[in-house]
Order: sequence, then C-alpha cells, then structure tokens
Amino acid sequence: MNRYRVEVKSYARPFRQPLHTSHGIWAVREGAIVTLTDSDGNVGRGEIATLEWFGTESLAAAIAFCAGLNGWITTAQIFGIPDRFPCCQFGFESAIGDPPKSPL
Repeated sequence: MNRYRVEVKSYARPFRQPLHTSHGIWAVREGAIVTLTDSDGNVGRGEIATLEWFGTESLAAAIAFCAGLNGWITTAQIFGIPDRFPCCQFGFESAIGDPPKSPL
C-alpha cells in the first residue's frame, strides 16, 4: 500500500468570454489541483474540477474533504473516496496514474 503526501491548491480562472448557461452566466472556472508525492519522490497531479449544478460536490466540500486528510492519503483511501465526492475521486485517481493491478 502506497502512502502519499497531499498538497492541494485551489484556483479561480476567469473565462476570456463568459459562458451563458441555463444556470446563468459562468464567468470564472474554479477548482483545485491535487499533488501527490510518494516515498520515492515521484509526483503526480490531478484536477478537482467541481460543477455543482451537474450534481458534483461543491468546491468547498471538496476542499474540506482534502483538509480532513491532514496531508496524507493511501492508495486504499483513494479508491475508498465516497461516491458523493466524484470530482475528488477523479482528481486523486488521476494523480496516481494507472491503478494498481488487481491480484484476482
């Protein structure tokens, strides 16, 4: 089981041209970049790009989830991220790259 150091940096980037959606005008893309570093110094990155109106977690909920990790996560914890955090699942799984092979 691998253990990773977790670093999360949020971002807010304005669109060059705001988008008109059925939910109103979308002018800024917000999310977070998760960086995982293993014991060998290998680094992987993933993006937590929430879209709450599509049914994902809020960015605040995603950041709170990450803060609750206290800076560390294991492979087992990554694959155990609850379904109510789909963007966190994607971001963390992307950061570790190819999932480990199943022994079955």
